[in-house]
Amino acid sequence: MSDIEQESNTDGEEQTISPREAELQEQIETLKQEKLDLNAQIEQIKGFMDKYKQLSTENHNILTENGKLKRDIDDLQHRLQLSSETNKDLENQLKLEKEHHDQIRSAEYATMTEHVQTTKQNFQNKIDQLQKELEAAKQQLSSKDVETKLLKSKNDRLIQSSSRYFAEKFTNVDNLIEKFENGPDMRSMQRQAQQTPSSPSGLKSPAASLNNDNQVQALKQKNAMLKDKIYDLQDQIANLKDQLKKSNQENKREVNKLQAELDAANQENAMTKENHEHEVNDLINQLKNLKAEMKEKEKEQKKENDEDDIVVVGTRDVNPEEEKNSEDELKEQHEKIQEIQERHLQEITYLQKEVREKLNAAEEKIQELEAEKAALMQELKEATDNLEDSKSIINALQAKIDSLNLLNENYSQQIGKLREILLKKQEMQNQEEEEKPENQAEQEMNKLIEQLEQKVNELSQELSEAQLKNSELVNEGNELKGENLDLKHKLEDAEDKVKELEAEAKYRDMKQQTVQETQIPPSGWQFSSFPDELQIVIDKIAHNDALQDASKVQAIYRQINDYFTKEIEKRDEKASKANKDLSDLKEKISPIIVDISIALLQTASTLDQVIEDQGAKLLDAIKRLSKENDRLSTENNKMQGVIEGIGDVFEIEPESNDELVNQVAQFKQYIEVLADKLQKTQEKVKNMKVQRQNEIAESEQKYDELEQENTKLLDQTDILKAQLDQTKSQLNKTQQQYNEMTQHLSAEISERDITLDDKVEEERTQIITNMKSKFEDEKSQMNEEIKNLKSKQVELQSEANKLNRTISELTAENDKLKSEITNQQKEFDTYKSTTEERFDKEKNEMKNHYDATIKALGQRCSELSEDIANFAEELTQSEVKYNKLQKEKQTLIEDKRKLNEEKKRIQSSVEREKMLAEALAKTKIIEEQASSNEKLLLQKMKFEDEKKKLMNYFADKFRNFFSPMKPIDDHEYRFGVEKAFDEYKKLLAADEKIRKLLNAKQGQTTPDAVAQIIVNNDIKLQ
Repeated sequence: MSDIEQESNTDGEEQTISPREAELQEQIETLKQEKLDLNAQIEQIKGFMDKYKQLSTENHNILTENGKLKRDIDDLQHRLQLSSETNKDLENQLKLEKEHHDQIRSAEYATMTEHVQTTKQNFQNKIDQLQKELEAAKQQLSSKDVETKLLKSKNDRLIQSSSRYFAEKFTNVDNLIEKFENGPDMRSMQRQAQQTPSSPSGLKSPAASLNNDNQVQALKQKNAMLKDKIYDLQDQIANLKDQLKKSNQENKREVNKLQAELDAANQENAMTKENHEHEVNDLINQLKNLKAEMKEKEKEQKKENDEDDIVVVGTRDVNPEEEKNSEDELKEQHEKIQEIQERHLQEITYLQKEVREKLNAAEEKIQELEAEKAALMQELKEATDNLEDSKSIINALQAKIDSLNLLNENYSQQIGKLREILLKKQEMQNQEEEEKPENQAEQEMNKLIEQLEQKVNELSQELSEAQLKNSELVNEGNELKGENLDLKHKLEDAEDKVKELEAEAKYRDMKQQTVQETQIPPSGWQFSSFPDELQIVIDKIAHNDALQDASKVQAIYRQINDYFTKEIEKRDEKASKANKDLSDLKEKISPIIVDISIALLQTASTLDQVIEDQGAKLLDAIKRLSKENDRLSTENNKMQGVIEGIGDVFEIEPESNDELVNQVAQFKQYIEVLADKLQKTQEKVKNMKVQRQNEIAESEQKYDELEQENTKLLDQTDILKAQLDQTKSQLNKTQQQYNEMTQHLSAEISERDITLDDKVEEERTQIITNMKSKFEDEKSQMNEEIKNLKSKQVELQSEANKLNRTISELTAENDKLKSEITNQQKEFDTYKSTTEERFDKEKNEMKNHYDATIKALGQRCSELSEDIANFAEELTQSEVKYNKLQKEKQTLIEDKRKLNEEKKRIQSSVEREKMLAEALAKTKIIEEQASSNEKLLLQKMKFEDEKKKLMNYFADKFRNFFSPMKPIDDHEYRFGVEKAFDEYKKLLAADEKIRKLLNAKQGQTTPDAVAQIIVNNDIKLQ
């Protein structure tokens, strides 16, 4: 009976436990529902917060974009205004300069035309006067010649009549005068009386003698007067010649002056100079002809006198003594005539010497003028060289200006990015660092903004000034480019001419080498190491009998040069392609290598550095990574096995007793129910932990992102500071160069024209005042914008504070939820302890009835409790390991973040260095182009000098083919060369004809053939 009562009591107690469990389950379910509601509310709050954050970020982005657009619009408007004003100023300056230049040109042209016309008129008047004076001198000479002829005829008649009268021979009037002075000879008078009978004419002889004396004296006076007139006329002729020479010299001087001033006037003056020289030569020839005519007339008069003497001697009988006297008198007269002629010849030679000396002096002056002209040409060359130097300087400045423009654009972009980043950074700092005072951050931001604005304004001012200078220099550069193109065309023409001359010279050298040279054998033209294609070409040239050895060698050298140049070009192309492929591979591999080196070695290293130094380190790091990966994978597998084993349920083997089996099954069912509840609660706890960990991870990610942005901003600020320092140094350098250039240009401009300096300074001061006013306006606008930004910053700070408050509230709610979860866990533990106590009580009661079964069940329960304890310990250990793994994961994430930051920083630095390198490369390219242009110009100048030397040398050697009156230019040089070539062809043709006539052998020279024929003829004659 006792057993039956005990069983009934146990059944009642089980019935009483079931409603409690139901209540507990209901409480648990209500708690679950409340927890779910709370989770749903938390998720809603999170969704609202995310939406709020998205809206705030979008609003912030819109505000930043709006501010950026406003700033861009203001900058563009400001640039538009500046560019329009500069364009207007430049257009006005261009108009003024054009008008001034046109006025100066028109005035110079008018003065030049007037000066040329006046000089032409003066020259024409002088020429007319000289022609009139020459005609008058010719008329006077002709009249004086007639008078001299009449006087000579009268003298001859007088001498003849006196010789007849006195029966004596008189050679000169002087002899007759001496006869009259000595008195009459009585013997002659008697003879005359005997010969001639008394007649009326004989009575008149004394009177006739007196008349003859008077006539003789009159004739002497006339002769002296005529001689004086002749001397006067000769002096006049000499003076006229001097005047002509002086006028020629003046003409030459004026022509040289006009030549320097105007090319057209130079040509006209050269033509007038040639005309004057031709006229002077004509006049000199006319004078020479007149002198020749005078000499011929004198000879004719002498002949007539001789004939008269012969007639007189033949008409009368003369004694031998008289004949001797007459011969002596004739000799004396002839000697006197010779003396007169010699005296006149001496005078003429003296005049000729004077004329020659004056001509030599004129030629010396002409040479001096030519030397001055050469000096002027040298100065002109120096001026062109200076222009080229200025052009190179302009190109260098242009390159620097372009690089500054690029840097300014880059800096403006970076400054815009920096502004955005600073705004973001300010917001993040307000969210993260509440301890910092707001005024200090605002002051720092304001200082940074003001510094950046000042630098931007300075850069914009310098850029505008550089653009103005650039426009001026570009105009000068365009003018110089035009001149450079003309010079290039001339140089190309000259090169073509030189090539033609070289070809002609080679052709002549080939023709002149008539002597046969020693032939090289065919084996001498072969070389085993040459390729087959080249050897075939060489064999063709070698077997050509028409070519000589020298021409064969030249042709073979040319073919070898062409072949190997082509081979070198092909190999260069292959090498360039290989270099390009290598560079492409490097570009593709280098970012991967940089990422790997940052991840493994914590230092950014390029591909070259890896190849040189850090290749072994990278391999070691990769090996270590692979080992760590294997170790972690094994541990992960172990942990996964443990976690899977924990979820398994321990099953008990059934015994033979049916009751025991039923009780064990009930107990098993009860334990399974408890295990299910435990699993559910554990799953809930896990889910809560996962949610908490997710929230913590999200917050950590946000914190990491904020730290990344902070580091990025710091790096960018450092970079910008470095860039600003570089720009300051570059701007200082450019400012120094600009100051030097301005000083140099101002010195040159002040030397050229002071008035233009005043105008430029006035315009410059006006521009500076305008720029200052605009700068002040822009500064005020910027200050207003800064104030607006400050107000927006304050608003954003207030919003950030609100957000921080909401975040603190949410964290408090989260803490409450955590405390509730801990309370629930404690309640669950208490519930568990109570259930275990009740289970122990039931076990003790069951021990009394069924000791064996209870012992077995107790043992099994103890085993289960031990397993549960082990399971709990393993859970704690797994949690510890999990926490360690989380920490390691966080450290790895932080390392990864740092590496990403370093990667971005390195990429930004690489991009910046790349941009700087591109700018430097552009400047270097432009400088190299300028230097190459300078070298080209120097080579062109040298080529022109050598060309002129060659032309002058050729003209000196072949003077017969060039006119000294014309300057030696390309046309004259070509014309002279063609003449010389034609003459050379004629000589060659004549030489060939002579060689054919002489039957000269091949390789035998013509002098040798001629000498051989002469020797053969001499042998035949002998």
